[in-house]
Amino acid sequence: MPFDLKTYIAKASSTSGPDAPHDKGGAITPQQWHVYDGAAWVPAPPSPAAAAAPEQLTLVTWNIDGFGAQAEARAACLLARVAELPTAPDVILFQEVNAAGAATILANPFVRAGYVSSEAPGGSGAHWDWEGVPQPFVTLTLVSRALRVGDVFRTSLPSRYARDLLTADVLLPTGTLRIVNVHLDSLAHDPSFRPPQVALATASIKAAGAGVIAGDWNPVLPLDDSLCADNGITDEWVALKGADDGFTWNWDGRSKEPFPPNRLDKVATFGVRATEIEIIEPGTLAEGIDWSDHCGLRFVLAPVSASKL
Repeated sequence: MPFDLKTYIAKASSTSGPDAPHDKGGAITPQQWHVYDGAAWVPAPPSPAAAAAPEQLTLVTWNIDGFGAQAEARAACLLARVAELPTAPDVILFQEVNAAGAATILANPFVRAGYVSSEAPGGSGAHWDWEGVPQPFVTLTLVSRALRVGDVFRTSLPSRYARDLLTADVLLPTGTLRIVNVHLDSLAHDPSFRPPQVALATASIKAAGAGVIAGDWNPVLPLDDSLCADNGITDEWVALKGADDGFTWNWDGRSKEPFPPNRLDKVATFGVRATEIEIIEPGTLAEGIDWSDHCGLRFVLAPVSASKL
């Protein structure tokens, strides 16, 4: 059946919350890295061992608006912006990637030449479908071919929206850096599933010894303000920018949705720290459609050789 936004929201709103019996999450579904071989995206062979730890790692996270019109044009413009950054990101984390956006991303020459992908064209399994209702979008992670990748897998979450954690391990000479791409539950459902979702993500990066949780956290309730502190992880925007607003949603007051400006997109770390973090504002298409209803975040991790890895 075709995707219908009203059906999707209604189903989520009727799903039992944390105050009722629910799926506790934690089930792991392994995935396969894919690489473009010049003709098609194919399963990637094991990565060669890295000779030395990189001095730093640059990452970008961006919710690219899977509900919006002109998905292909939006994704193409956004990728052009990422490709023009002074330093090509080592890792790119996308959220709200719909089928058309995924096809555009995986057809992009910059992506094909430089990255391995957590997804193959057409999606990679059941996370595109939710009890017979097509998922409107998924998360997608790209890692530079210059890095050595380990496991990539999804972890189920307690969720009203069938959200999951997309986890990628980057294998460095000094240890494993675990990168968790998140799109936490949307809207102000109370009670909220976001606390157990962050707890599961935190347990994962702590088990690896060091890691990053980045993406769209959807923090719209007061309890969201303390989730990083409650879990012993560092909110890098607060650590580096203090009280600066850091709005990544409706930053210019033009959002199509009736919500106030907010810092919906976050980066949290454990065992490694960021030295830089900045907002990347989207532009508009010729017809005035924004590339995304979120800003992106670019952040640089501290010299990895000097971290706890």
